[in-house]
This record gives sequence, C-alpha cells and structure tokens, in this order.
Amino acid sequence: MGASAVRGSGGRDAREPLREGRWLSTGATRVLGRLLRPGAVVTAALVVASVVGDVWCLLGPGGSSPLAPAIYALSTYALVVVVTAVVDWGPRAVDAVRGWAPVRVLMGSEGIRVGISSARSLVLDFAYAAFVLATGLQYDSGWALAVALYNLVTALLGFAVAFGLHRARRADAASRMRGELNATLACGVLLVVLAFVLSGVMVEMIARRKADLYGTVAVIAIATFTFVSLVLSIKSLAQVRRVERPLLVASRAVSFSEAVVKLFFLETTMIAVFGADQESFRFVMEAVSGAVCFALVMIAAVALIVYSARGLRAHRP
Repeated sequence: MGASAVRGSGGRDAREPLREGRWLSTGATRVLGRLLRPGAVVTAALVVASVVGDVWCLLGPGGSSPLAPAIYALSTYALVVVVTAVVDWGPRAVDAVRGWAPVRVLMGSEGIRVGISSARSLVLDFAYAAFVLATGLQYDSGWALAVALYNLVTALLGFAVAFGLHRARRADAASRMRGELNATLACGVLLVVLAFVLSGVMVEMIARRKADLYGTVAVIAIATFTFVSLVLSIKSLAQVRRVERPLLVASRAVSFSEAVVKLFFLETTMIAVFGADQESFRFVMEAVSGAVCFALVMIAAVALIVYSARGLRAHRP
C-alpha cells in the first residue's frame, strides 16, 4: 500500500515534481554562481574590457554608438563580479595577514594599535584641511576657508590627544587618569568654542544666500574625504563603550565633530552645484542642516565635559 500510494498514473513517482524542482533550483544556483564567479582570468578580462569601453563611451565618440548600452551593461556586470570577488576573498586575505607573526605582535599591542589609528586620522584630517584651504583660496570662498580652519584646529587637537596618550604611559595610574580627564575637559570646552565660532560663519553664509561654486574635481574629492571620515568616525564610535581611557573618548568625540562638519560642508557644496537655481530650497536645507550640525557638535562637546567632570570627582585625591 505504501509503495503504490506514491505512484501516479503510468507508474510515475509522485515525488518526481519535487525532485525536478530541486534540480532546477540547484541548476539555477550553479549558473548564478558561475556568472558571479567566472574565474580570475575572465574577471580580469571583464575589468579591462569595461574600463576601455567606458573610456571610449565617456571620453570618446562611443557615447552615441548603438554599442553604448551593451558596454554600460558589461561594466555593471564587471562591477558585480569584482564586488563578489572582494566579498569572497576579502575576509580570507584579512585573516591571512592577521595570522602573520609580525602582524600578530603589532595588533596585540594596544599602544601600537592606538598609534596607527591616530596617525591614520591625523594624515586624513591634515590632508582634508589642506585641500579645502586650497579650494577656498582658489574659489575665493570664505565658507571653505572657515571649514578648513575648523578641521585644522581639530586635527591639531587630535595630534595633542595622541601625544598625550603617548606621554601618559610614563605616569602612574592615578596621575594618568586625572591628567587624561583634565585634557578631556579641555577638549570639550574647546569644542564648545569652535562650535559657536563655526555657527557664526554658518549663519553669515546662509543669510547672504549666495552659493559658493566649486569645480567638479573639488566636489568629488570633498565627497571622498567626507565619506571616508564618516566611516572611520562611525567605526570609532561603535568602540566607545569598550574604551576606558578618557583621551580615547575625547579622540572619538573630536573625530565625530569633524565628520559632522565635513558632512554639512559636503551638503552645502552639493546643493550649490546641483541646486544653485533653487534659492528657497537651498536656504531651508542649509538652515535646518546647519542647526543639526551645531547641535550634534554641541552634544559631543557637552558629553565630553560631563564625562570628564564626573571622572574628576570620582578620582579626586
């Protein structure tokens, strides 16, 4: 009875459609896998062909060619293949590098990790400040000069924090904690001063309702700096709860305030370039986002002041 119950007409197994469906699903998965992972040689050929095709379409006469849609589709497919390869091999490469003995020694030292992170942030901050300063001088933009000076001061503040972390290793635990808390309090007060100074420049920039226009290369560079800084800031903020040293908390707060100001500057730049003919929209967006930027920087500064004040009371000699 059991054997006949699963038989259909003509003696065909009633479970066969399920098996066929599984086969089709497995076959589709294999085809998709081969398309996403065509191999190193095919991936390299796709990248070269897509780059050559994009250059021909964007910079040459290929933009009006009937082959342009196919070239753009090939470029999209090549990008998907490259991203898939990065997702597949990226963690393996990171694990291989971390498993290397010298890297294990370096990553096992908290001082070296903090030094590398601080040096990376300092290089990025000084490069951004120098670029925005040059952009402001080139395009005669007072707003860009103000942002450059703000980031220059916060970069110097970050350098002072990193230097303080290095020197604090020589002191005893109690003295080091009080010294770091005092330095954190000073960072919070300085951020408050910088926030009010920058807010005055914001108000003047928004009130005059005149957009500062920059070149395409400048806008792309500003966007790149901003997003890299934002990613690093979010990553550092996610680690704040695991940080016990006050100067590291101050470093995270300074990095966050820098990222907020950079994001606001990018917004004003993008609106000026792509929405210069919509004055009312630009005025409202800049006013609202400027208020949010000021509030976030003030929150970071006040949080530092409260954190350091509580710590100083707890570690009173």
